[in-house]
Amino acid sequence: MKTDFEKLGFRIGEIWHFSPREALEAARNGAIFVDVRQKYESGFKAFDVENIIYMDHTEIEKRYQELPGKMFLIIADSVGLHSKEVVSFLQTKGFNQLANLNGGICDWERDGLPMIMDVNQRLSGACACMLKPRENN
Repeated sequence: MKTDFEKLGFRIGEIWHFSPREALEAARNGAIFVDVRQKYESGFKAFDVENIIYMDHTEIEKRYQELPGKMFLIIADSVGLHSKEVVSFLQTKGFNQLANLNGGICDWERDGLPMIMDVNQRLSGACACMLKPRENN
């Protein structure tokens, strides 16, 4: 990998947090995104990065062994809540090259970073952490 990832972001307790721009830099230098949003969320708006794994946060405990333990992983969701929980869980399983994407895809989009959008899919909810698919009328 080209970048010393520990020079990016900031640490709160035991968790590294990357801003969207820092996460994009890390991804361009070999880090792998792990999008832990549910499928309908990641199908609507997706991070446009080269290396990404989709693994719903509700399945992490069953599937975490599928993640590449030797690579630097950036855990991402809608706003940074579930991703932080996933980082904590993965640390208990021996993963130590991890960062949480601070602000999730909401801050990623706000910063104008590369995204893939499905304009035919519609979501609704009181906030980004409560989005659900909406019927097209």
